[in-house]
Amino acid sequence: MTSRIALRAAVVIALMIAVNGTTLAQSGSKPPAPPATPTLPGLAPVPPVEFGAKFPSAKFGNVNDVPGQPATIDLATYLGKKPIVFVYWMAGNPRSEKILLDTMAVVEKAGADKIAFLPVAAPAFGSTDLGPLKARIAALKLKTPVLNDEGFRILQQLQVHAVPNISIVDGEGKLRMTNGGSLTQSLEYKLDVEGAIRRLATTGRIGTYGPLAPYYPVTELVGKKCPDFDAPLISDGTSHSLQSMLSSNKVNVLIFWSVDCPHCKASLPKLNDWLKLHSEGMNVISAARITDDATKARTAEYCKISGFSFPTFVDKDMEIGAVYQVISTPTILVIRPDGIVDSVLLSSETDLGAALEAKKNEILKSSTPKG
Repeated sequence: MTSRIALRAAVVIALMIAVNGTTLAQSGSKPPAPPATPTLPGLAPVPPVEFGAKFPSAKFGNVNDVPGQPATIDLATYLGKKPIVFVYWMAGNPRSEKILLDTMAVVEKAGADKIAFLPVAAPAFGSTDLGPLKARIAALKLKTPVLNDEGFRILQQLQVHAVPNISIVDGEGKLRMTNGGSLTQSLEYKLDVEGAIRRLATTGRIGTYGPLAPYYPVTELVGKKCPDFDAPLISDGTSHSLQSMLSSNKVNVLIFWSVDCPHCKASLPKLNDWLKLHSEGMNVISAARITDDATKARTAEYCKISGFSFPTFVDKDMEIGAVYQVISTPTILVIRPDGIVDSVLLSSETDLGAALEAKKNEILKSSTPKG
């Protein structure tokens, strides 16, 4: 039992570090080694709730101290009486806060008297300072309770691995869905997360969907003009805009990566080798995550040793990645000659060269004038 608790604790720590911006999810990287339980004071040793099972009742402090709000929230007040929509979020994270507010609006429109909307948050791991969280609650003008997930009980019960995280408990008090990263995320044919919330308001019930597949918000850019930015190149420090680097007669490729990402270091040299033989019609640009001078030096050295044929922007503290809503590396955007994002290739793509060749042929063929 102790090892299981420690393993869950490691997941909690990884999450709380990641969502506070000190690391980025990296495909291919090894999970953190489970720390010894004694180094994790205050962690509540609770098991995950099985899907279709009743969610356990418990009392939580209410971080939202606006007038009229109770100091404590007892889940027994809602469980089995009305559906609950939990949103696990992080204060200060733009996307997390947007999904929180958007979900609240959906619940209010569906009927706040029919559904309990319960945001859940916690200070960074190892901290008990609720000040920053309370400040954001006030700035967002939240009028609902915000559960203080002391000991990360709910995080473990819902098996939260990324934020924002929308989870649903039905009118019978049974856990039906977790890991919702977007209201538009599909559950089944013609039913998305938003539709499920509306259904809850009328029937109090939905099917059991379990943990949804990981959601990559960068895919929301498909079909839209790629956001422009200005940043220095790691090779010489000169600043350029993305728009000035895009080609109007080639397929543009924008790669987000990190020198500390094992999968990036495995795939980018292969892609560079492929480009040497298939450069026609392709314009490749990359943006490397840089956190400090040491990371910048290692990244510059790696680009030089690898002989990358494409320019690399300095993505200081993931500021560019945040605009593109990149949550894992490598993430590759295929951009049409007109600057519209055509598609996104994620780290699960096994043969990037073949995928890009197919995209190049498809895009350039469709953009060639007929006649």
